[in-house]
Amino acid sequence: MKLYIIVFLIIFFNVTCESQNQSGVLRYKGIVLATKTDTIKNQRLKETIALFNTNTQEVLYELRFNHDESIFSAIENVDIDQSHEYLISKILQDGSGIYYSNIHEKYFLIKKENYGEIFIIKQPNYVWELNSESKKIGDFTCQKATTFYEVNNSIGSFKHKVTAWYTAQIPISFGVKGFNGLPGVIVQIDIHNAVFLLTEINFNSKQTILINKPIKGINITKKEFEKIGLEKRFKN
Repeated sequence: MKLYIIVFLIIFFNVTCESQNQSGVLRYKGIVLATKTDTIKNQRLKETIALFNTNTQEVLYELRFNHDESIFSAIENVDIDQSHEYLISKILQDGSGIYYSNIHEKYFLIKKENYGEIFIIKQPNYVWELNSESKKIGDFTCQKATTFYEVNNSIGSFKHKVTAWYTAQIPISFGVKGFNGLPGVIVQIDIHNAVFLLTEINFNSKQTILINKPIKGINITKKEFEKIGLEKRFKN
């Protein structure tokens, strides 16, 4: 998959702590990966998955950051938000939440609306395993890193592997959907059934970007939020 990096305003700097004092905006596009249906015997399920595979489109996201904090969320566009394909893609990418991170904390927050309520979900930071494998993506030399995230629902408990490709050429540790903590900007990250690709880099050295921490909502842990989901599912 070819990645086109569009640089609007980029300040070139030495790979030192000076870059950590930058604020700016990174943009990503999210793409749903096609699900293979070769081994699926249920014809109705196979047709449903095939429909999803052919009716998805890109979703654009924005990561705004300053020295200490970041916010990651989908870019709302009134021209496309109501399309059936866009909504399917956003659901499959789990792209409706707002992700807040503070570099000094050992957790990040997800603000999302579910079950008629607004929740602020506290989740521990991911632990990465850095790999010596590297590859070129666009103009960047990227290193591989992996981690896992767990999902607990009415079907069972699942542990999904996440693979990220980051570049130390831009040593900023904020990432996509709370996947922070790498020693460089994430250029590509594969999360379950979706891939997120860096498309734009915009640094701002003259004015600090203000980040608003989500405060309005029900404060809850990831385990507590999943428990609510299970209770709602079993009641229906």
